[in-house]
Amino acid sequence: MGFYTDWFLAGQDDAQAVATIATTGEHSFEDWPHLSLKGVGEIDLALLWGILRGEPDSIDSPTDDLLVQVDDEVFVTRIEPGFVAALAAVNEATIKRLAAEWRRTEGLEDWSAAEVERVLTDLVRFSQRASREGKPVLQLSVV
Repeated sequence: MGFYTDWFLAGQDDAQAVATIATTGEHSFEDWPHLSLKGVGEIDLALLWGILRGEPDSIDSPTDDLLVQVDDEVFVTRIEPGFVAALAAVNEATIKRLAAEWRRTEGLEDWSAAEVERVLTDLVRFSQRASREGKPVLQLSVV
């Protein structure tokens, strides 16, 4: 079974509309700034959150509130603002080190170093944009 994770710069009041991307198709990815994280799941993000907090064995969820759930397949959650802030604070000089540490986790061990660095760089840039614009980050997960 595959899974898809996407982040959106969108308000909590947009959560139902974001869910329709995966359900009715009423809305599309282009309706909000978004970041596709294909192959990166909740556990992978939780492990990164632990690494950023200096607690690499922690698997605390980086999501804040479950905003929408459709059956057991589509979930829209808000990303913990502290996780977004921690990602936004990552500087370019530390990305390679953080990516190497994240890559040692079980879910990413088969990824190349370049792939993990690219995903981490994308997460950092997206979080920096969210911080600059003062917008929350919503996560659409489809399993």
